[in-house]
Amino acid sequence: MFIGKYPYNLDDRGRVVIPPRYRDAFKAGLVLAIGIDPCITLYSPDGWTEFTQRLEALSFTNEDARRLRRSLYSNAFPGELDRQGRVLLSADIREYAGIAQEVMVVGSNDHLELWAKDRWLQEEASLPGLVQIAARLNA
Repeated sequence: MFIGKYPYNLDDRGRVVIPPRYRDAFKAGLVLAIGIDPCITLYSPDGWTEFTQRLEALSFTNEDARRLRRSLYSNAFPGELDRQGRVLLSADIREYAGIAQEVMVVGSNDHLELWAKDRWLQEEASLPGLVQIAARLNA
């Protein structure tokens, strides 16, 4: 389970540190992908398999489902942590997420999200109270 938020900076080679408490989850590798929101998602191999099973459950006859799969799969990349627990973010995927220097690593239960710090602060500020969200979900 990935929870919490952690501020980091990109190094000069485009790498970002993954919080030490989560590094074991990525020992077998990882998958970086564009997020539905303007962020980068980071999955363990098992987490990616679970995610893609849900994605593949969508009807192949539905054009939106096909386009979503096409977009997500074509913008996903295998990766690994280096000895210092960093992952390299390609220029393309950094550009998509708007990440230039400051990065917020955010837990999202089954995966991590990597946000440009300014975008994350906007996201946090735009979230209504949890009570209102819960009420809408249960409506």
